[in-house]
Amino acid sequence: MLAGTSCNRDLILVGPKGRPVHLRIDDEWLGLATAQPIPLYVGKNADNIASRVGKHLRLKEKRMLPLGGGPHRAERPTTSCQLRAGVEHLFPGCADSRSLILENVGLSYVEMDGDAHAANRFYLEDLAVGLMRPPFNVDVER
Repeated sequence: MLAGTSCNRDLILVGPKGRPVHLRIDDEWLGLATAQPIPLYVGKNADNIASRVGKHLRLKEKRMLPLGGGPHRAERPTTSCQLRAGVEHLFPGCADSRSLILENVGLSYVEMDGDAHAANRFYLEDLAVGLMRPPFNVDVER
């Protein structure tokens, strides 16, 4: 999925004072040599994981971002759809990204329900982002 020529691996984020910050999502970053699943995004949720996944995937829509996007991160329709927006950024020519997601994206999770685990969820998410380096979690300082 991420090895083809149709995959856009360049990402330009808005950095401090509006300056562009260029990131290149290369094979090493993705860990392609390991032949293991590629962690694309890490998130947390306190109440309903099915609802959260639904907000990320937005499967009722064929595509959320404009076709043919370049390296600049496109405006997302919501703040909850990082995963879908990330996939569409990687594959800017895919007119209907739903099948791409359903055939290639998996989900794993750790159950830590309730308010008693609020701090644990926070730190576990930070730890997972730091260890797995998922590209769709990257944000730059402003």
